Amino acid sequence: MFFSSPDGTFPICRDAAGIAGNIFAFGLFVSPIPTFKRIIRNQTTENFSGLPYVYALLNCLICTCFSNDLHYHLHRTYRQREKD
Repeated sequence: MFFSSPDGTFPICRDAAGIAGNIFAFGLFVSPIPTFKRIIRNQTTENFSGLPYVYALLNCLICTCFSNDLHYHLHRTYRQREKD
């Protein structure tokens, strides 16, 4: 099967992809901080649209939700196949 590997490279790759995904999601999440600081410093929104920030937040939340569900499912499937 694709998910079974005698040398254990699948768990290492899975964990590395999960860590990389979390790092990228965190970077996306904190990217609007300079803009928020500018808005607070100038005390005006300067016609900034809030939609890109809402979209970025939803993107991070959706990616986190899917990665957690996918990680749980793959981990459970991998453990069940080890028992068989």
